[in-house]
Amino acid sequence: MENNHNRVHINTFSKRKAEIVKKASELCTFPGTEVGVFIFSSTGKPYSFSHPSIESVINRYHDKHPPRNDITTNLGEAEYQETIRELNQKYDEVLNQLKVEKAKRLVLDYMAKEGISKGGLLKPINQLSLKELQQLDIQIQELQKHVSEREARNEPASSSTIATANPSYAINPFTDGKTK
Repeated sequence: MENNHNRVHINTFSKRKAEIVKKASELCTFPGTEVGVFIFSSTGKPYSFSHPSIESVINRYHDKHPPRNDITTNLGEAEYQETIRELNQKYDEVLNQLKVEKAKRLVLDYMAKEGISKGGLLKPINQLSLKELQQLDIQIQELQKHVSEREARNEPASSSTIATANPSYAINPFTDGKTK
């Protein structure tokens, strides 16, 4: 019975020791970390895990020697910080792209709700009623006026102003292609 109890105790100790060493080694993946772990079995046998070395961890704990600040440590940290900065920048770009796509979706949902296609109308021009054609003519005239004003001021049209005036109406179907 005593032998069985010792075997269970040894198995439990071995499992716990492996878990602790695994966690300590995971901590070592962070830049600039120093880890030292001492474990004593029930028989008094010592076990240790350390990174980079047990001496450096002990010396740092006792403040005998301050941590190294050599060029390789600084370069590794600088490279790590640069990687983090680049990843954050990519994350911000993707986040902004997601916002743009969500805005596009809202516009498309609105257009679908209001019965508007990308060209501005769900029906071809030859199927529009007289009232719809008159509204289309008014919108085209407003767009032409807006473009003429921009040209007079020599300003390029911004994307927000183009979005408000539908670009599919740039040619007036009621004229021979000449502006009024």
